[in-house]
Amino acid sequence: MKEIISAWWVREILNDEISKVMAVTAGLGSGKTHGGTEWFHRLVRINNESKFSAYLQPTYQKVMDTAIPTYQKVLQQFDRTEDLHYKIIKSPHPKLVYLDQRVKHEVHFLSAETPKRIVGAQYSHAMEDEAGANDVDARRALRVRLNRDPKAIRRQFLIVGAPQGVNEFADEFDSETLPGWNTDHSRDHYLDRIVEGVMVRKRRFIVWTDDNPFVTKEYIIELQDTYGHNPNLIQSYRYGRFCPLTEKAVFGAYMPQKHDVDGYEANPYNEIIMKWDFNAQPLAWVASQKFVSDFPVRRHTFVSLHEANEGATNLDDSCVEFSYKFPPERFGETPIYLYGDRTGHAQSHKVSGSDFENVKLYLNKLGFRHVVIKAQRQVAPEASSVEALNRLFLNGVYLVHKRCRMLRRGLMATKWKDGERKIEKPSGETHTHHPDAVKYWAWQERNNLQVYKRILGKN
Repeated sequence: MKEIISAWWVREILNDEISKVMAVTAGLGSGKTHGGTEWFHRLVRINNESKFSAYLQPTYQKVMDTAIPTYQKVLQQFDRTEDLHYKIIKSPHPKLVYLDQRVKHEVHFLSAETPKRIVGAQYSHAMEDEAGANDVDARRALRVRLNRDPKAIRRQFLIVGAPQGVNEFADEFDSETLPGWNTDHSRDHYLDRIVEGVMVRKRRFIVWTDDNPFVTKEYIIELQDTYGHNPNLIQSYRYGRFCPLTEKAVFGAYMPQKHDVDGYEANPYNEIIMKWDFNAQPLAWVASQKFVSDFPVRRHTFVSLHEANEGATNLDDSCVEFSYKFPPERFGETPIYLYGDRTGHAQSHKVSGSDFENVKLYLNKLGFRHVVIKAQRQVAPEASSVEALNRLFLNGVYLVHKRCRMLRRGLMATKWKDGERKIEKPSGETHTHHPDAVKYWAWQERNNLQVYKRILGKN
C-alpha cells in the first residue's frame, strides 16, 4: 500500500481503539475535513464486513461542494480510481460505494438540515463535519445509529469543526472549562466516565491552522486580516478554541463554516445583482448571482461572487473595478440589476443625475447593455432589513464566496449599540458598508426569496 504521511492528530485517532466519540476542534484551513476523511476511509477498511457508514455535513450543498470532492482526493492519495475501486451516486440519496471489497460498503452522505431522515440504517462508524454549525439533533440521531452493527470492529464517531462560539458543540467538548476532563496534554484531552458499569471515553484534539504544512503564509495573513478585529475570532478560527465570538452580533445567523463557499464562478447566463451602499467611503458594492439547486429540494441559492475592495471613492472608478471582475466581453449581454440605499436616487447640484443613474450610465459606457435600476425609494428599516438577511442565512439561501473578504469581515464584526436595535457605526469604521449593501436588497426582495420544494413520488 502507498505510504501516506498523516497529520499528528490523525495518527492519534487511528491508534485510539478505546474512545467511542472523538472531537477535533480546529482552525480554518487546518486540514480537518481532509484528515477526518482519511480516518474515515481507513475505518472502512477495518470494518470491511460492515455494509454502511455515515458522513454528516451541515447541508446537502456542503455534501456536493466539500464532502464528496474531499473524499475523492483522499481516495486518489490511496491510488483508488473512480468506477474501478469505487463509484459515487449523487441522486436521489448521495453515497459512495466501495467496489473493491467483498462487502460493497456504502458511505451515506447526510445533511444536518434534516435530522428526522437519519433513520433506518445501522452504521459501523460515522463522521460529522462542521459540527459548530450543525443542529445538535442531527448529531444525536446519528449517534444512536452506531454501536448496533455486530460486524463492525471499531464503532467510533468522529466530530470535526471550527468551534463557532459557545454553543451545543461547546456544551459537550469544551474540555478547557468543563469538569472532569484530563488536560495534561495541551491539545489532546480526554474524559472518562462510567456508564452502566462500563468505562466510556471521549477525546478532544485542538488543531491549529498552522499545523497544516500546506497552508501558505498568505493564507495566515488573510485569516488575521479578516478576523483580527476580534481576538476571540482568532482563538476560534485559527487555534480551534471555544470562546464567545461576538457580543451583540447583528448577523448572528451567519456562520463562516456553513455560508462561506468556493467553487462558484460567475455565469454570463445568470443575472447579476449589484448591491450598493452609497453612504460609504470608499464606496461599497457586492455582486451576486442566483444558482439553482435540485437536491434535496429545488431552491434558488444566491452567492456573493465579487465585491468592491480596491478602495474606489468615485462611481466611475467603482464601475471600472466591476468591469475588471465581470469583463464586458463575457457579461456585456447579462442583465445587471441595481439595488441599494435610497440615497442613490437623490439628485445632486454638482453632477447631473442620481448615483443610480450615473452607475447605469458608466456601466453602459463600459459595454454592459442591460442595466436596470431596481432599488426602491422608500427607507429600508434597519432592524427589519437585518432580520431579512439573517433569515436568508438561516435558510441557507444566501452564501458568500471566500474571496469576498470585506463582506465576510463585516458580517462578523457588525454589532448592535448597547440596549438598542441600531447598528453601531463608530466614526471612521468601514466594516458595516458591505453588509449594509446586501441587507438593502434582502429587505426589498424579502417577499420574493423563497425555497422551492420538489415533490417526489413515493413507492
